[in-house]
Amino acid sequence: MNQYLVYAAIGLGLLLVAMVVPGLKVLAEAILKLLLELFVEIFKRKGMFLVWMVKTLTGDHVRVFQHAMQTRDTLDPTEKIRREAEGYEDEPREGLVTYLMRQVTQLMPKKSAKQAK
Repeated sequence: MNQYLVYAAIGLGLLLVAMVVPGLKVLAEAILKLLLELFVEIFKRKGMFLVWMVKTLTGDHVRVFQHAMQTRDTLDPTEKIRREAEGYEDEPREGLVTYLMRQVTQLMPKKSAKQAK
């Protein structure tokens, strides 16, 4: 997200520099007017824009969570076919969260019978 803000700042800076150059001043004024009208229209319909933004951000987070929880074979069924075609078939891969939880439990020290009581 910060990358887009940097690009927008660079673009705005270039437009402001173009306002100084006589031949580009007309073009820069037209682009700035267009951007201003775009922002006015977005803020007129801020409710719809807010709904779109919430849906987009929610969908992106759900997709990331889904990729972390499900196996690669579930997300891409052709993966198993590719592995078989290449001549190797390994165990189905587990999701990232499942893998990390298994690794953490293996690293945890085992409790003895005395410590359990």
